[in-house]
Amino acid sequence: MIHKISEEDGKKAVIFSRKMIESKLSLIQPEEIPEFPDSFKKEGGAFVTIKKEGELRGCMGRPLPNQSLEEAIKEAATSAAFKDPRFSAVNKNEIEDLNIEVTLLGPLEKIEYDRPHELKESIEIGKHGLLVERNGRSGLLLPQVAVDQEWDSTDFLSQVCMKAGLRPDAWFDENLDFYRFGGRIFMETDPNKKIVEKKLRS
Repeated sequence: MIHKISEEDGKKAVIFSRKMIESKLSLIQPEEIPEFPDSFKKEGGAFVTIKKEGELRGCMGRPLPNQSLEEAIKEAATSAAFKDPRFSAVNKNEIEDLNIEVTLLGPLEKIEYDRPHELKESIEIGKHGLLVERNGRSGLLLPQVAVDQEWDSTDFLSQVCMKAGLRPDAWFDENLDFYRFGGRIFMETDPNKKIVEKKLRS
């Protein structure tokens, strides 16, 4: 479903996310938040990433397609700005210094594997994000993270295990559930400026 969203509608997701944050900061009135197009009424997952001067300032999302994409982005935007436990809440004095990025997630695909090398070979850097689950623990990393950090598939697997609170080599000798997913990324090139679709490279 994600790939059927137009580039123009994807850019609107970034505008919407910024306006949601500005509204929560009482910088604009709620009625100034634009409406989403119909393409966002369907179920989907999304993450919103906030950066300040190139450094992460917040990132939260809703990976499972159990609500409308519109609702997923609403929750992701406000959570990334105000509920990410790694950071203090965004304040109105810094809003013009923040870059907003929205990742629209494709469906989760469980990776079937018997041996570690099969798991490793099923991941394509620059194309796949990863979700790992085990006994109620989970960790997720977006596709762009591996590219930005210049990880290979071994690094990516180790890092997503640590995100779930597991040993970095847990993927090698434990029976974990891994899911891969694609995503389309829309981002501001500068704070509150031009919005583009980010193309990943491996």
